[in-house]
Amino acid sequence: MLTLGLLIWALIVIVLFKLYQKYVERQVFLSRIAHIPGPPSRPLVGNGLDFKGTTDVLPVMMQYTKEYGPTYRLFLGADTNIVTSDLKFIEFLVTSTTQITKSLSYRFLDKWLGTGLLTASNPKWKKHRRLLTPTFHFKILNDCIPIFHSNAQNLIEHWKGSNGKMVDIHKDVLLCSLDVICETAMGNPIGALKQRNGSHYVKAVKHMTKMVVERTFSIWRQFDWIYQMSPEYQADKKNTAFLHGVTEGVIKVKRQRLAEKESKESKDNEEDLDDSFGKNKLAFLDLLLKCSTEEGGTLTNEEIRQEVDTFMFAGHDTISSGMSFTLYLLSQHQDVQEKAFEEVSKILGEDNTITMEKLNEMKYLEMVIKESLRLFPPVPMIGREFTDNVVYDGEVYPKGLQITILLYAVHRCSEIYEEPNKFNPERFTSENCAKRSNYAYLPFSAGPRNCIGQKFAMLEMKSMLSSLLLKFRFKPSNEELQIASETVLTSLNGINVHIETR
Repeated sequence: MLTLGLLIWALIVIVLFKLYQKYVERQVFLSRIAHIPGPPSRPLVGNGLDFKGTTDVLPVMMQYTKEYGPTYRLFLGADTNIVTSDLKFIEFLVTSTTQITKSLSYRFLDKWLGTGLLTASNPKWKKHRRLLTPTFHFKILNDCIPIFHSNAQNLIEHWKGSNGKMVDIHKDVLLCSLDVICETAMGNPIGALKQRNGSHYVKAVKHMTKMVVERTFSIWRQFDWIYQMSPEYQADKKNTAFLHGVTEGVIKVKRQRLAEKESKESKDNEEDLDDSFGKNKLAFLDLLLKCSTEEGGTLTNEEIRQEVDTFMFAGHDTISSGMSFTLYLLSQHQDVQEKAFEEVSKILGEDNTITMEKLNEMKYLEMVIKESLRLFPPVPMIGREFTDNVVYDGEVYPKGLQITILLYAVHRCSEIYEEPNKFNPERFTSENCAKRSNYAYLPFSAGPRNCIGQKFAMLEMKSMLSSLLLKFRFKPSNEELQIASETVLTSLNGINVHIETR
């Protein structure tokens, strides 16, 4: 009996000692960020109650930036965040080759995207980045242009019956972008726009991306064991299973086609397999499957699915956001639209043939797109986590600290951009760009973890927008956008414009 009592007391002492250790560690952690200002926080919940929904995220964070400066601290339940739009700090963060781990909020994507290129950390990220970079080679991008053009024609055909009507362009652009990524990167046309068979996929992605932001800013839903008791968790499971099913279907079709080619022993067919987008430059999914079948395969089936999930998501959702907001801004600024139309008309000529050379000549359209991405960056914030104690500007930032780079605030900073809320493509002349920091404009991030598909995205947007401008005049609607940060920037009431045939 005495022995049992001593054991209980020993356990109590151990528990109390562990709790004391945690308390001391927490106090040391907090002392290292004590010099950073921020809004008052409440016990347990921190600043979490300041965010009521996805439409509150950016306005509240922008207000904090105004009140507390470009770098401030934010407590979201157990997570301690530093939010920054300071260019010097951002340069330090994005150029680091060691502190490249994504912040904890990305963990909410794990069941869907796993540890694909978007969410992976070292050393897996470096391995996959090195492997996938060749799929964005110039030759492959050049061979994508006819696919961009044909899908633009599908969108034009779809909008022909909307002459004079108001259209939520984002819905159609989403499906068209899904068609593009499936045909270019996966080699598997799905007819999402024509057959409207991509709507379920688009809705499932929207649910998942919204969930990430809601869980990040919801104190209770951050905890898995609480979240798993909610109806939203069941919806997540259902959508994740559906999205994985779509991806596995795409992979299965591609495997079958490759197997059919491999079964033919002629030299021509063998070259065709290894040369689907140019000499020794395999398309995205071809490369993934090749790496899985080589001796000592470098990629598992699960890793292939994770990368395909990642690219299908990023390759349609972010690009469609950028393209839709660009069309919206053009509808609001008829002078800019006409100038872009005149440039496109002159360069494309009577046959309207689109080539890489012609797209590269469209300097004004590129300025329009860049200015649109400044005002409405598809990904308005990105996150990092310090995996070691980090020294910056004479201060020690503790291991485990979450860092949010608020790109939306950087792009709308009055100290960088005069009249920052005004749409002015002239900001992106080569002369004006040379006057700004390289970190004043980051729609595709920067440094080692910049967007691997940024050239693909710009070419797709230029190609499709140039085709659309030739056929349509976009006029403004009277509806104000309800901007929401749902991982990818969106408008809850759609992006509505009037479409007129030229």
